[in-house]
Amino acid sequence: MKVLKKSPESELADTWVSLGEALLGAMDAMDEIRGV
Repeated sequence: MKVLKKSPESELADTWVSLGEALLGAMDAMDEIRGV
């Protein structure tokens, strides 16, 4: 992990952004598998 001085709020926001991107990527993959 990078040791940067960040507020807990921005750390949490970064985590949610990463989760959101992963979720969108997973949904796109599911659509491709189903052939939508």
